[in-house]
Amino acid sequence: MKIVQVITSAEWGGAQRHVYDLCRELRQMGHDAIVLYGVEGRLHELLVEANTPVYQVPWLTRNIRPLHDIRALSAIRRQIEAFDPDIVHAHSPKAGVLVRMAMRKSSVSVIYTIHGLAYLDSRMPSWKKFVYRTIEWKMLPFAQGTIAVSQRDLDDLIGRGGNNVTHLVHIPNGIEPFSQSIPLPDAPVIGTITRLAPQKALDVLLTAVAEVRQVVPNVQLIVVGDGPLRIQLEHQARELGIDDITWFAGFQTNVVEWLARMRVFALTSVKEGMPYALLEAIASGRVVVANDIGTLPENLKDEGVITVPIGDREALIRGLIKGVTEHGSIPTRVVTTPHAMAKQVLEVYRQALEI
Repeated sequence: MKIVQVITSAEWGGAQRHVYDLCRELRQMGHDAIVLYGVEGRLHELLVEANTPVYQVPWLTRNIRPLHDIRALSAIRRQIEAFDPDIVHAHSPKAGVLVRMAMRKSSVSVIYTIHGLAYLDSRMPSWKKFVYRTIEWKMLPFAQGTIAVSQRDLDDLIGRGGNNVTHLVHIPNGIEPFSQSIPLPDAPVIGTITRLAPQKALDVLLTAVAEVRQVVPNVQLIVVGDGPLRIQLEHQARELGIDDITWFAGFQTNVVEWLARMRVFALTSVKEGMPYALLEAIASGRVVVANDIGTLPENLKDEGVITVPIGDREALIRGLIKGVTEHGSIPTRVVTTPHAMAKQVLEVYRQALEI
């Protein structure tokens, strides 16, 4: 099978890791896969190292820019037609819309994966939520299959009647089990691994840690990752007086090393699909304190996972304090593996070809 994967940005994040894992597994199963992307980033480098063909699409950007988008539409269509694929698989809202528009008169089957519905962002203005919700709904019929990495996203679409429009399926992201156990440290260290972007609400985490310090004076915070808000967040840490206990570690490749330093893994995002860092934190036995935004599979909502209502600052503070002071060892759990995830996606491809 020949498959084109299309993603708006190659800047490393959960959707990019999903595309990387999917391409690697598909190629190992004997299928041809290439990747088209717009914004430069680490994904390009990793795909080249993995011997996966990758091409940049001119004019494909994150922001809505009508003239650029029209040009990107033509560029996407040309590059897809040159490869002559059986399946085109789009990731992220922008690529999803452009690919489905570009291929609407084509006989090639289109699959769209949702890595977090944009309109479920609790911080987004109501008018903007309405626009994104309308776009997602109107575009559903233009794909032969729609995949959601989060059950919550799938439930939202089905609740709006999506099951009457197109094939919808939940396929969670997969990670490999860790080869050895990672003991919880005794030190009260709170950490997170994420992109420093608005939807991650790290400003909320910093404010909460400043309050936790009043109760747990030796608490520490590790923020692993990079992004557009790094300078702003570093400034906030100084303003809150917690810069002496906060470590902005930047982008890191050795996840195990950093998880081993954390007693509590915090997730304060207001919108997510199914973040890999959260799955890895649970798989490594960290105590998890997470906003209840539908990212946790039902079978992981048990001991060691503290869910907090979005916007409930006091509950977040209580959860963090409990995590660093009360919890003992935590059971390790893995939802699925990259190989199992890719096999499920491949089945969606096969079903789409039969439509």
